[in-house]
Amino acid sequence: MKEKIKRFEQLPELHGRIIEIATQYGYQKVGDKFNDHEDGCVILLDGLNVFMHSDVPLSVVKDIGLAIRKEKNKLICLLHGGSIVSHKQIKMIIEMEKNEAFQAEKALIDRTKKAGADGLRTFKRYSEYGEFEY
Repeated sequence: MKEKIKRFEQLPELHGRIIEIATQYGYQKVGDKFNDHEDGCVILLDGLNVFMHSDVPLSVVKDIGLAIRKEKNKLICLLHGGSIVSHKQIKMIIEMEKNEAFQAEKALIDRTKKAGADGLRTFKRYSEYGEFEY
């Protein structure tokens, strides 16, 4: 008969992955909880539930959510700020990050083009007057 999974310790790969993700983001493990630098509990592992304070960044929610989804265990529940986070919401967070990265890249390209155009105008202005100082 298959043993029922009731705690994260029974899923060592997932448990280790959650610990790894939380420590990468600077949280300190104390028993079944993770504290921030002010010693406030921000992530709690309780049974098969992961409770996250609403101050936890969405990037942490996304990474832990992806680790949970890879486990393919429907009994594991991820909560952020008291609300359940579904796999569709995790996908939405990923899309938001991609969109933000695209917008940042586009803004950088636009600034580079503008700086190049300004530089070209300055060069033309100096070349007309023959005022080059070396």
